[in-house]
Amino acid sequence: MNDIHPDFEEVFGFTPIDEPLLSPVFHDEENRTELTEYNERLWLPTPEILLATKIKSAPTRTKDEKLIKDICDIYALSWHSGKEFDLIKKGTHSILDFNDHTLHTFQAVDVFEKAGDAMGIDAEVVRTVIEALYK
Repeated sequence: MNDIHPDFEEVFGFTPIDEPLLSPVFHDEENRTELTEYNERLWLPTPEILLATKIKSAPTRTKDEKLIKDICDIYALSWHSGKEFDLIKKGTHSILDFNDHTLHTFQAVDVFEKAGDAMGIDAEVVRTVIEALYK
């Protein structure tokens, strides 16, 4: 489903990414946090929606550094979003069909090591959190 206004590119000067998982942010205030920064209203998706978009995009990553960044983001959103892990997991599972997004994307041993190094934490901690999301 394409929710991008036909005049968006003309008005803003760029073409946005059409990500259907973000659609609820614009249709229901329960799916966003509103900030007023820089004299603007900013809508931030809930952690569950952000996490779902990261999990969805990770299997399509062709560059190693993009996959590592996704793993770091998935870990950070899962563990440091301000919500309990079980609630984040449950909410993400309600948004995204995990059967379509296999854990195999993350099975290369060095991706957890690289993500752990980037965040300054043990690779096994990263692996444990990522694998727990899929259970």
